[in-house]
Amino acid sequence: MKHTLTLSFFIFSLFSQAQSLQPSVLASAGGSVQSGDVNLSWTLGEAVVTTLSSDGVILTQGFHQPLLEVSTGFTDPTFDYDIHLYPNPVQYELSIDTEFDRTLQYTLSNMEGRIMARRKFVGEDKLDLSRMSPGTYAVYFFRGHKIVKALLIEKQ
Repeated sequence: MKHTLTLSFFIFSLFSQAQSLQPSVLASAGGSVQSGDVNLSWTLGEAVVTTLSSDGVILTQGFHQPLLEVSTGFTDPTFDYDIHLYPNPVQYELSIDTEFDRTLQYTLSNMEGRIMARRKFVGEDKLDLSRMSPGTYAVYFFRGHKIVKALLIEKQ
C-alpha cells in the first residue's frame, strides 16, 4: 500500500503543472497606450498605493508595477560593446580595448574633476600613467558628445 501510494504520487507529479507568476492586475478600470517610445499604463481602483524609501531602498506598493530598465541617465544603456581597461590597478601603462569598430574619445579625470588626458582611438589604445599621482581616476568614453561608458581605475 505504501509503495502504491508513493508510485501514484510520483506519476501524478510528472503530469501536474505548477503555477506560473506573471504580472497581472484585476482593477475596476485601466488601459495601456503606446506612442513611439512612450508607453503609458494605468489602473483605477487600487485601494492601497504608496511609495516608501529609506537608505537608498525604494519600495513601491500597488498591483500595477512596471517592468523597469534602470538607467542612471549618465551613460548610454544602448551602447552594447564592452570596454576593457587593464591592468587595474595600474602602475605605468593602461591598456584600453573594445570591439566597437568606430572612433571613440575618452577623458581621464581625477576625483576633483580635472581632466588629465583626452584622446581618440579605434579598437585599442595605451595610456602612459607613470607620471600621475596614485589615486582613483574616472575614464569617460564618448561617442560624439554622448557618454557611452564611465569606468574607474586605481593608479598605484
